[in-house]
Amino acid sequence: MSAAAATESTMVARREDPKKLETQVRQAMADAEEAIRWCKKHLHQRKTPEAIRLVQANLGYLAMALEWRMDGQVEDAASAIERIWWRPTHDPAPVDIVGH
Repeated sequence: MSAAAATESTMVARREDPKKLETQVRQAMADAEEAIRWCKKHLHQRKTPEAIRLVQANLGYLAMALEWRMDGQVEDAASAIERIWWRPTHDPAPVDIVGH
């Protein structure tokens, strides 16, 4: 499959599945809540400020996704959701929240 065909099929899938976008938004919100809870428990670790910045970036993408979805720009909303780092607290090393 060519890159153009793959992109087109992805765009079609996005248009056809607004429930998937809503599910992803809800999951990203839950992940942000979980990351904040982790930060509250690990205030004295060096990774905590970095984790908070990650949550901040993810919340920004969530805000854009929600606004674009409300304006009917589903492709843009899906693009914003794709930029979110999913479930940062579930890295293989549980103490290292960002795992770079």
